Amino acid sequence: MFLLGHIGLTVGLAEALRGRAAWLQALDPRWIAVGAMLPDLIDKPLGHWILDWGNGRLWGHTLLFALVLWAAWGLTIRQTQNPRGPVPILLAALAFGSTAHLLFDRMWELHATLLWPAFGWEMPRGHFEPGDWVTALLTEPYVWVTEGAGAVALGWAWSRTRARKAAAPA
Repeated sequence: MFLLGHIGLTVGLAEALRGRAAWLQALDPRWIAVGAMLPDLIDKPLGHWILDWGNGRLWGHTLLFALVLWAAWGLTIRQTQNPRGPVPILLAALAFGSTAHLLFDRMWELHATLLWPAFGWEMPRGHFEPGDWVTALLTEPYVWVTEGAGAVALGWAWSRTRARKAAAPA
């Protein structure tokens, strides 16, 4: 999945769940968007260029990474006793976004990565060509659908946020 799919679907999901979970109401959609891209921001440079492993789904795409973010959020709330403080809100947004990233990348299909290190400490290697992203964008219906749905979800979430701010007392 690409930028609009990850960001749009994740921010849209947070907006759709906003009324059902009180902690989601305090989250800034911009930090949710960063969390939605965090696994790729970590793993793509590492896997494709720095380590040259040909795999852009490494440690940021593991369940362990998401659980560490959720645990950091919980520990911060416990220490500060302020769930609406800036650090807990930031960690919750990053954890929510990163977890949604795993879902939208269909990581359940890549057990060795998702459940790392349960199957051993070695990260899977792959073969990557820079044109692979262009090819995926041009040929894979999953990419077309998720990018389009992400654009729609992002517009919907943005309009709801604007309406909420307009309705708020001055």
